[in-house]
Amino acid sequence: MRFAQARYEKIGGNIFDEFKRNMESFRNTCALQVSHALNFGGMPINTKIENREYSSLKGSEAEKQAHLYIVGVIQMRDFLLKQWGKPNIRKSFYEISSYKALLEHNQSLLIELITLDTKGIATIGGQGFINGQYYRNFWHTTLWNLNEFVDVQNEKNINHLGGIDSNGVEYLAREFFFWELD
Repeated sequence: MRFAQARYEKIGGNIFDEFKRNMESFRNTCALQVSHALNFGGMPINTKIENREYSSLKGSEAEKQAHLYIVGVIQMRDFLLKQWGKPNIRKSFYEISSYKALLEHNQSLLIELITLDTKGIATIGGQGFINGQYYRNFWHTTLWNLNEFVDVQNEKNINHLGGIDSNGVEYLAREFFFWELD
């Protein structure tokens, strides 16, 4: 929780106030981090949508302009679909019932991403497994940097296409969207 708090404190504004009111609901910061990358990478979100649209919240007024930050993965996916249109890669593995087959599809998807040799944004919905048994659902969004997810490169997270966390949970995508960045 301390990493989440530090990220919200850095941004400040309404979004930090909301975090303080309901820390548990705002503990996942992946969409916040992608929002930050968009805001400071040449696509300020507040030029595309209004406050609270896509569950966005304002950062600190101390910034030259109070940037908006999207805080949910599904909302980030929907925002990117509206702004950028059809993703370069869109996969759905909901029909696959076998853990082994799902793992193989995720491994193939990872190879496909690596062969693109590009940068981009991914949104991922899927399931966590322990020893091949379903454990829980998850949503994640992150940046892709040529051959790996940025949060994996920064040692802040695991690969959500088959990576295993410190608790032994293996994450596999059921839904994957990827937009290349120019």
